[in-house]
Amino acid sequence: MKKNKILYILISLIFIFEAIFFNVYADDADDDIEVELYIKKIDIMIKLEKMVLIDQFYRVHVFSEKDKYIKAFIKKYGDIDEINTKKLKKIINKIGWPTISKISPEADHNAWLIVQHSSDLKFQKYCLSLIEEAVKTRDTKLSNYAYLKDRILLHEGKKQLFGTQCKRDKDGKLILCPIEDIENVNQRRKEYEVRPYDVNEYLEMCNNIGK
Repeated sequence: MKKNKILYILISLIFIFEAIFFNVYADDADDDIEVELYIKKIDIMIKLEKMVLIDQFYRVHVFSEKDKYIKAFIKKYGDIDEINTKKLKKIINKIGWPTISKISPEADHNAWLIVQHSSDLKFQKYCLSLIEEAVKTRDTKLSNYAYLKDRILLHEGKKQLFGTQCKRDKDGKLILCPIEDIENVNQRRKEYEVRPYDVNEYLEMCNNIGK
């Protein structure tokens, strides 16, 4: 009886030891997975940030350099847009839209800016559908949808909805591209948090950039 009791205690201790041992290493495995996911998240953030830095560098120069350089810069940022589109496609194919909760608010914004400048209409429409889903849970900036929707509508030869897109008149001044149901544009801008909510104030702000 005494031997059986000792054996029972030993077996119990073995089971306890195994439970502790495997739990510790299971926790380590969970930690490893968490670290790996975090590193992947940071990697995506860095890639998007680099893409936007290059994008903005050339676009800023278009508005700041002398006329003789403008054509060269426009061609250059066209090339950059094509490269960035390819890179963003790879990211989205792997993880979907890099939403606020999935990656970060900055990644969400940067991905939007890249697709906004893309010349690939089919890709823009696909991204708009992803953004539209994220809007339902507010896992993306609402204005991302508005800006991209307007860009797509204009590419299709239609009127914009939110008054986010401008063009230059013959005197070089920015004017709003045609707007559908212009009487309610400010309400739509407010609904999708497109600031400033007043479209005329927005146009004035655009014309004052760089002055």
